[in-house]
Amino acid sequence: KFERGNVLAYSYTIYNPRTVSGSDVTREVRIYRNGQLLETIAESPLENAKGTGPARVEDWGVIRLTEGIPHGEFALQVIVRDRASKKVSAQWIDFEVLP
Repeated sequence: KFERGNVLAYSYTIYNPRTVSGSDVTREVRIYRNGQLLETIAESPLENAKGTGPARVEDWGVIRLTEGIPHGEFALQVIVRDRASKKVSAQWIDFEVLP
């Protein structure tokens, strides 16, 4: 649960990427409300990624929940594309903005 004006921080782990150099691995972030796409953060190369082992890469990001965001339940979806292996993976998590 978050209040308007808060920062929502998220992190995730990418397993077995072919490579993380250049723009081979990208992420796109989407926010949904009531099943409708509300916001998209465009696909971009990983900027915060850090290898934590031979087959794991950790990445993270932050989103500011502005005062204009409506209260209610949302879903945050992270889509990772590994262009070298031509694989796509997506995960989501629910969160709530309080009135």
